[in-house]
Amino acid sequence: MRLSNMMNINECYFEDLFSTAFFFDVKEKRMEVYFGEFSTKKHHFDGRCRLVIQGWENAMSKISSDDKFVDVEENIGVVSMILNLSEIEGRVEITVNTLDDRYVDIVFMSATGWVEKCS
Repeated sequence: MRLSNMMNINECYFEDLFSTAFFFDVKEKRMEVYFGEFSTKKHHFDGRCRLVIQGWENAMSKISSDDKFVDVEENIGVVSMILNLSEIEGRVEITVNTLDDRYVDIVFMSATGWVEKCS
């Protein structure tokens, strides 16, 4: 169930914003990235929010300059910035910059994703 403070990830932008916290649980299939602000096409929101991606059937990743995807755990690192984010019919694609300065493409299959304001 989505509450009124949850927004479609395709409508939210995090360009040039550094994350404030990161959580990844491979067993529970949940990733959370926290920010101090974010924007939509119509508004800018100051205040803490989080991007949530969960419940995926399969998750693959690759260093952006590589050709081949591998298991997500091989490239996951602490996310410092989100460079690209989209969701189409349960396929969530995200390109991130990690704290150790790697550019990683991640694909979550059959996932649910949203952005929500935090209290």
